[in-house]
Amino acid sequence: MWTSILPIDGLEATWSDWKTTETGALLPNFHKLMVLGLEIDHLKTSN
Repeated sequence: MWTSILPIDGLEATWSDWKTTETGALLPNFHKLMVLGLEIDHLKTSN
């Protein structure tokens, strides 16, 4: 989503460390937004 109201030219965010779950879904284990990193653990999927 983008809005011209905010005085920011844009932010870079990345998803990385992709893993394939038991059901075949491809999900990232790490998300980074500027200097903030978020590690995602114990993901579970089901059919």
